[in-house]
Amino acid sequence: DEHGNPFGLGHLDDRAGINRETVRRLRKSIETSGHFYVLNPDQIIQVCEAFGWGWRQKLTLIAAVLVTGMEMKLADRIDAEPALTAAQQLFPIVEEAMRAEYLEDDGAIRVRKEGLVMDTSFDARYGAALNALDRGILALSLGERAHSGYEQQEQLREAVIWFSEAVERLEAAPEADRDEEWQYWYGEAQRGKAQAKQKAS
Repeated sequence: DEHGNPFGLGHLDDRAGINRETVRRLRKSIETSGHFYVLNPDQIIQVCEAFGWGWRQKLTLIAAVLVTGMEMKLADRIDAEPALTAAQQLFPIVEEAMRAEYLEDDGAIRVRKEGLVMDTSFDARYGAALNALDRGILALSLGERAHSGYEQQEQLREAVIWFSEAVERLEAAPEADRDEEWQYWYGEAQRGKAQAKQKAS
């Protein structure tokens, strides 16, 4: 849902050409906790063009979608009302962070890259593997806290995928890089993969 956005939903169908069913579900999503309907990427562009909105308003809509995703994850693990409250409080923080991070629109989102310095640390060289490991750990943790069996299995399957990617990326390291630090993180990725597979079975 577009939590925190000032536009009137009643104008979406007549001015932006958004289907009435989409508008109905958006309204329900905003007014009732536990419902998580959002505009898809094409509809966001359609709305911005219809209302003559620029990059800042587009970014607001994108931030709303991201926060709705966070709300949905929370609602799978805590009551819906506090999940909605948390999302509403997070929205301005996420919106401001996105505006600070991204440059003006040039047809695609471009990340700011100011003041980059060369980093040869393990974290820099194997950032993709460590990122996959982080995501695997998070998915595993979310799976263990899920209320529904379906959500639990989805998160555990996702965890297996991320841990597997971490293992594969670390296994591609040259022998010269396989020091104590590499051994530790490789072991963590293997243990996480095994644990996620065991819980998912």
